[in-house]
Amino acid sequence: VVVIVLVGMWGGWFYSMPPLQLERTMWGELDNALLGGYLMPLIAYIPQVGVAEPEMFLILTPIFLAVLVNLLGVHWLDREADGQVGKNTLVVRLAGRVPLIHLLLTVLMYLVTLSFWTLIPWQVIVAILLTIPLAVWANLRFKRSPQYSSILMSAVMIFAGVGWIIA
Repeated sequence: VVVIVLVGMWGGWFYSMPPLQLERTMWGELDNALLGGYLMPLIAYIPQVGVAEPEMFLILTPIFLAVLVNLLGVHWLDREADGQVGKNTLVVRLAGRVPLIHLLLTVLMYLVTLSFWTLIPWQVIVAILLTIPLAVWANLRFKRSPQYSSILMSAVMIFAGVGWIIA
């Protein structure tokens, strides 16, 4: 747990503080997704089990992708302002390709969930798949508001959690 906390502290610090200020680079979204998609769940998991098995990183990959999809949505509306103040975020750099990348990462999230069927209980897989209508909605509304990507991420996390409880 101490290692995860230290990595999380450094990742959080370097997200916005010098010398790296990852929020101003294309690595900010990835840093944030790693923190929210892997490290935060591991902080809850490790005290209960005692160790993080390597397959935990595979099991958490759909959550990581949900966080990354959310961050693309949240940063989308700020892309012009971010570019004007010198932030060179992933969304600023990829500009017009971001809606397609958002869609591809969303599809990848579900494909990864299905492909880890030997690691993830079927109840969790079904629960995550139940969020597909929200994913369609989030992608159709992507350019209008980031809230749909945030709702999708939250639903994936909540539904996956319920799936784990049922399993």
